Amino acid sequence: MYQMSSIKKLSMKKFYGARIKQIREALGMTQSDFAETFNTSRQFLNNVEGNRATFSDVKLIELQDKHNVNLNFVLNNIGQMFLDKSTNDIVSIKLKKGQLLKVEYEE
Repeated sequence: MYQMSSIKKLSMKKFYGARIKQIREALGMTQSDFAETFNTSRQFLNNVEGNRATFSDVKLIELQDKHNVNLNFVLNNIGQMFLDKSTNDIVSIKLKKGQLLKVEYEE
């Protein structure tokens, strides 16, 4: 799969709160329920959705793993909101100056 140490600040200066809220609502979850799925508070999630905070790299990966979310959608507004269940393994992550450029998934 991939090494967490090879990921450099996926969330660096990215504001994606509206897309996080869109994902949460598509899942039919409250802020409290959604936040609980990856051990964060409802207040912190509210701050993320309001673009006052961002998730750590680990939380972004958890978001993908637990909810089958496409990180390209979250970070770059590219592609579909959710991954096809058969393609949820990350093969490579391309970075430039700490910002996510592209996530490639196993086919």
